[in-house]
Amino acid sequence: KDCTNEDFAVHVRNEQRHDGNRVTYTTRSVAVRARGLGVVKILNGRVVVFNGQSITNFPRTLPDGSQLTATHGVVTLTLSDVEISFDGSHFVIVTVTSDYVNRLCGLC
Repeated sequence: KDCTNEDFAVHVRNEQRHDGNRVTYTTRSVAVRARGLGVVKILNGRVVVFNGQSITNFPRTLPDGSQLTATHGVVTLTLSDVEISFDGSHFVIVTVTSDYVNRLCGLC
């Protein structure tokens, strides 16, 4: 999350699963809020929702110029200085440019 200018925030929801005696966690959804964009949600299973509308065709250019792509099972949202990737199940990667040095907060 950009704690200085509040340009964007990434919220990840995990869920606990029980498999016999083993407990595992999986990522349920990733929600990205960005200034001038609104909300992009990437749900478990690589379902994408932009401001309440389902998106099924990729690549897609959003109204602010951001790009949504889906390659090899990974959905990626590329903002001007931020890239968020989610495989729809386990991993989330957030990459930012050096413009965000000393501006980020939250779990890293």
